[in-house]
Amino acid sequence: MFRALGERSRLRILGELLDEPRHVGDLVRRTGLRQSLVSHHLKVLREAGLVVARRRGPFVFYELAGDAVRALIAGAAGAARQAGNAHGKRR
Repeated sequence: MFRALGERSRLRILGELLDEPRHVGDLVRRTGLRQSLVSHHLKVLREAGLVVARRRGPFVFYELAGDAVRALIAGAAGAARQAGNAHGKRR
């Protein structure tokens, strides 16, 4: 699981999934990553048990795999914001 979390683009994707499930096209627009790269990262995140995929009509939506994953990602996002704010104050 931690290997999957070690890639910045995957963390961006997980952050985008905090609010609601999203399909690949939405994640491409929100992250600015290529579709093939988003799909690859989602595969890695699925295999790590961090996201699940659910089909809704012609689309596959991805969402965080439960409350424990949501808490982990939300906590990491909060820590990153605090670290960025502390770093900015030192300048």
